[in-house]
Amino acid sequence: MIFRIIIILVCILIFVNGCNSLISGLAGTHKLRTFSFEETIKEGIGDSDFIEVNGGWSSGEYIFEPHRNASWPGFVQWPVLSRAQMDSLENGQKVMIRMVAWTRKYDKTCLELKNCIQKGEISLKGLVRPLNKRFNKISTLAQEAYIPSKDIIYVEYNRQPLAWYWNLLLMIGAAGLTFSVERWLSRKEKKLINKKT
Repeated sequence: MIFRIIIILVCILIFVNGCNSLISGLAGTHKLRTFSFEETIKEGIGDSDFIEVNGGWSSGEYIFEPHRNASWPGFVQWPVLSRAQMDSLENGQKVMIRMVAWTRKYDKTCLELKNCIQKGEISLKGLVRPLNKRFNKISTLAQEAYIPSKDIIYVEYNRQPLAWYWNLLLMIGAAGLTFSVERWLSRKEKKLINKKT
């Protein structure tokens, strides 16, 4: 009985998640929306989940936080700034971090060369996703130069929403698994009843 409930609940969760992602991808928050960096600072990004930001800058400074499991990729994270903030940095002034990009896809040699993120203007495209608190170390980045905002926008660099057909497949798989489990348990119950009779 407990096994049946657990399986059904898991399948319902997968089905609903797949359905929500499918709808969002086709007509909702998972559709790509483009902003200028200044727009994201002044007006925010609303409920957008998949964004492209133009006019942002990287100072070339970043933090690398390894995963607790050494065989898994770590987290490269860096602030995205405006051109004016870049000028302020070069003049020795503190700037507020309002957007952070992060990724787990990088060339390991860049860690040794310390050049994973290049200084200059960047076009940032990715999913709006918070960085796990255990691995979020952006507050340790050159504290004499940066002040983290309380409402930082986190963007997983070059990450895209799951394609619609994968979400559809998840829904079909969840529904199929529920049906199969119910059918198997129903047959099992009938066999037990027949044995008793």
